[in-house]
Amino acid sequence: MRGVRVNWVRSAETCGLFALAVLATATLTGSTPLLPVLLVAAVLTVTISVGVAVQTGSGALTQLAAGAGITASAWLAYVHHAGIWHAAALIMWALGALVYTVAGAIAYAKHLVVLDKAEAEHERARNTAELRRWTDMLAGVGIEGVTATRVVKTRVGHTITYTLPKDGTVKIQTLRDVAERLDISRELQPGSTEFGVGRHAGEVVMQSRERDVLKDAVPYPMDLSPLTINEPFDIGWSEDGSLCLILFREVRLIIIGETGAGKTNLLNVLIAQLSRCVDVIIFGIDIGKSGRLLAPWLRPWINKQTNRPVIDWPATDRAEAERVLASLINLVKARSRAFAGKNAKIEPTAGQPTYVVVIDEAADLFTTDETREYRDKYAEGQPTPRVLSWLATQIVNKGRSEAVDAIIGTQRSVASHVPSNIKSQCAYRIGLGTTTIGEAANLMPDSPIAQKIMAIMRHAGTGVVWRKDKRPHADKFYQLEDPEIIARIAEHVGDHIRPEPNEFDRAALGSDYASRWQRLAPLLAEWSDMADASQQGMFEQIVAQLPDPEAGMRTWQKRAREIVGKHGRVGVRPGVVLRQLDAENITVDRATLQRWLRTQANDGFMENTRHGMWRIKLHDGGQATGTDGR
Repeated sequence: MRGVRVNWVRSAETCGLFALAVLATATLTGSTPLLPVLLVAAVLTVTISVGVAVQTGSGALTQLAAGAGITASAWLAYVHHAGIWHAAALIMWALGALVYTVAGAIAYAKHLVVLDKAEAEHERARNTAELRRWTDMLAGVGIEGVTATRVVKTRVGHTITYTLPKDGTVKIQTLRDVAERLDISRELQPGSTEFGVGRHAGEVVMQSRERDVLKDAVPYPMDLSPLTINEPFDIGWSEDGSLCLILFREVRLIIIGETGAGKTNLLNVLIAQLSRCVDVIIFGIDIGKSGRLLAPWLRPWINKQTNRPVIDWPATDRAEAERVLASLINLVKARSRAFAGKNAKIEPTAGQPTYVVVIDEAADLFTTDETREYRDKYAEGQPTPRVLSWLATQIVNKGRSEAVDAIIGTQRSVASHVPSNIKSQCAYRIGLGTTTIGEAANLMPDSPIAQKIMAIMRHAGTGVVWRKDKRPHADKFYQLEDPEIIARIAEHVGDHIRPEPNEFDRAALGSDYASRWQRLAPLLAEWSDMADASQQGMFEQIVAQLPDPEAGMRTWQKRAREIVGKHGRVGVRPGVVLRQLDAENITVDRATLQRWLRTQANDGFMENTRHGMWRIKLHDGGQATGTDGR
C-alpha cells in the first residue's frame, strides 16, 4: 500500500492550468454575449465530470470537477458584467484556484488509498487462489496436510514453498516419491519436478520446470567489461533459470564430451571469460586438431588488429607442448621458492597473474593406447605420452597455490585418455549432455544425481557442472563458435585487458617462452589472413609481420600498471606510483601519469575510487544462483 499521500504537485499543475484557461477565456470573451459562453462552459463541465467519473470511479473527484466547472462559470458571469482587471475579480480567481488545489490534492490522496486497498485485496485473493491451486495439486496425488505458503515465478517455471504437517505424517521423501506422478499428471518432461529441503525440516521447496530452457541456443553475451579470476563468472544458464557461475580460482577443470556434444564451444566460452580477467594469462595446447581451437583467438593479433594475443603461448605438437608444460613447472617452482614463508598462496593481480593452460583433445597428449610402432613412425624424437602426463600431473598437483591452473577437455574420462592422477585433482568436472551414463559414472562416481541428470539430457551444448560441495544441475552453455565474434572479443581483450607477465615470471618461464614466436612463425603464417602463399615459408618475413605484444605500451606504462595491480582492491594514489617509478629510475611527470590513468579508465581497465585511489577495474556482477564454487 502506498499510504495516504497528498499529491500537491499533480493537483497544483491541474488546477493551475484550469485557472489559467478560465482567465484566458474571460479575457478573450469579454465582448462576446454571455449566454453562449455559459453554454460552452456547461458542456465542458459535464464532459469533464463524466470523463473523471469514468476514468477514476471516484465520486469525490467527480464532484470536485463539477464544482470547479460551476464555480468557473459563475466567475465568468461576474467578470462579464463587472470587468476582469480589478482587485475583487482577481482575488476571487486566485482564491478559487487555491481552494480547488487543496481540495483536489486531498481528494486525489483519498482516491489513491482506495485504489491501494482494492489492489491489495485483489492481490490477496489472487495469491490465495494460487496457493490453493498448488496445495490441491499435491492432494490430487494423495498428499494431504501439506500447505503451499509461497509461490515464485521463475524463468523456467515456478518455485513453491510448502509447510509439512507437524505430526510428521508427510516427509520430504514422501514428496520425492510422487514427483514422477506429478510430472505425468501435468504432462511435463521426466525429472521436471524436484523437492528440496527448505529453511528447516518442516519446510520443503519444490522446483517446477515447465519450460525446457536447455533446448534453445544461448548466444554468448557480448559484455566485454573486465573480470577477475578471484570472483565467479558466468558460462551459461542453469535449468532453473539462474546464471551458471563458476569460481575458477585455484581449481582444475575437466570437460568430458563426445564428438558433437559442444566441448570445443564450451572451451571457447571459458577462454572468452578468462581472457576478460585482468589477472589471467592463457596458454593453449591443441594437438589433436592442430590448433583449430586456438587459431581464431590468435588470428586478430597475427593480422595486427590488436596489440596482444589472447593465447600467449600456443602448442600444436608434442614438442611444443612439452616446452609449455615444463616452463609452467619452472614457474611453479620459482614462485614457490620466492614466496616461501611469506604467505600461504598467491592472490592473483594484474601485476602477478594466474596462468591457465587450456588443453583440448587431451587423449592425443596423454593416451596410453598409442603403440610404440606408431610413435616411432610418426612422432620420432618427440616426448612420449608418459612424459607429458607426468609434466601435467606436476602442474595440477603443485600449481594451485602458485596460481597455475589447467582446463582439460577430452572425449572420455577413462585412464587411457586422462591419467587418474590428473582427474583426481580436478575439483570442477563438466559432463556434456550426450555423454553416456557409463561415462557419467566414471566422471562423477560419487554423484548418482549428476549421473541421472546426464542420462536424460538430449540437447547439444548442455551439461552438468559438478563439484563435490555443490548440488549438480543441468546447464545450457553459451554458444560461441562464430570466428567473427571470437575476433571481436580477441581484439578488445588484446588492446584493453590482457596483462603481461612480469619480469620475475618471464625469467622463470625461461628461454623457451622468450623464443616461442620465432619457433612458431611458420604455424602463425598458416593462420594469418594476410600472408600470401609465397611468403608463408619465409622465416624472416613472417617474424617481421608479427606485431610486438608489448608495442602498445611504453616501459613506464607497463610498470605503472603492475604497481597499481599489486595494490589490489584498495588501490593506490598517483603519488605512490610516481615514487615507486622514481625509485626504479623511471622518470615521468605527474600530469602525464594522471592523463594516462584517465585514458586507462576510459578504456575500462582502471577506475578511480571516491577516495582518489586508482585500481584495476573489476567486473561488478549481480547476484545469481548456480554453481559458484564457494
